[in-house]
Amino acid sequence: MQIVKQKGGDIRYNTPGVQLIRPGNGRVTGVIGRTAAGDYIQFNARKGVILSTGGYDNNPEMMEKYLRPSDLRIERFSSFSKICTGDGHNMGLANGADMDEPPHCLIVCNGVLKNKSVSPLIFETVSLRVDKNGRRYVNEDLDYCRQANANAIQPGHFNWSIFDSSVDSVAKQLGRTAKEETILVANSIEELAKKMEVAPEVFTATVTRYNELAKNKKDVDFGVDGRKMKFLGKPPYYAAQVRNFALVSVSGLKINEKMQVLDKEGRPIPGLYASGNTSGGFFGDTYPRNVAGISCGRAITFGRIAGKTAAAEKA
Repeated sequence: MQIVKQKGGDIRYNTPGVQLIRPGNGRVTGVIGRTAAGDYIQFNARKGVILSTGGYDNNPEMMEKYLRPSDLRIERFSSFSKICTGDGHNMGLANGADMDEPPHCLIVCNGVLKNKSVSPLIFETVSLRVDKNGRRYVNEDLDYCRQANANAIQPGHFNWSIFDSSVDSVAKQLGRTAKEETILVANSIEELAKKMEVAPEVFTATVTRYNELAKNKKDVDFGVDGRKMKFLGKPPYYAAQVRNFALVSVSGLKINEKMQVLDKEGRPIPGLYASGNTSGGFFGDTYPRNVAGISCGRAITFGRIAGKTAAAEKA
């Protein structure tokens, strides 16, 4: 922001873009914004307009239109940001831009407790996970997006994450949360099963099998690295009901290698660019969480390319 101001840039807050200016379906020459007072103001662009307005994760209609039904089985429907409503996508579409084919990619995580609070402990910990019937159903060492995919197709769309008291720091955090009635706590596996409302014999068999695999440090059932498996044997025991939540949508307008927005014939729309979560053509239908920093990295890299390409345009 400081650099933009030093270079003479004009930053307008509380002035969302609502319409692109494209005379005669030719070159995009500017954008119309709406002020906080409700007035409209036109900004002319000598070289180009870059759409970088984030995703559409706060636009329920677009979420339902472009995402898989399973992606919408989430406890919290929107991200913390309330401004990502697909404005850039819709301005582009209104001017002939093409969009990624559905299903689009949504960064979905699981780590929301029953009271809708986020627990980083459960979010990142490789622990036994069972479905609502007390059966193990997934490799617990998958990245959180694939964990969420598995969650979404379970009965009730949640899992129980199971811990014991073998790690003091974990037990202390779980104990505090248990007092807030967001995590169940019991002194035996059978008692925990009853609180979870699952058949004790089923859940006990699941824990027994899991402990056998953990003890042998080889998960022949689901493929977790045996060194990461945590033997459950020290009471009290904890069960957290974990659900999915959405972060951001990361699909959008089709672009080429110069970040130019493409029309439905694959041709660049003159003067129009897109970057970040407004742009598309990068992800499939599931976010590859195992590639660290790829969402932010794409936004930074493609934003820079868009800026350099637009700046090189002849005014």
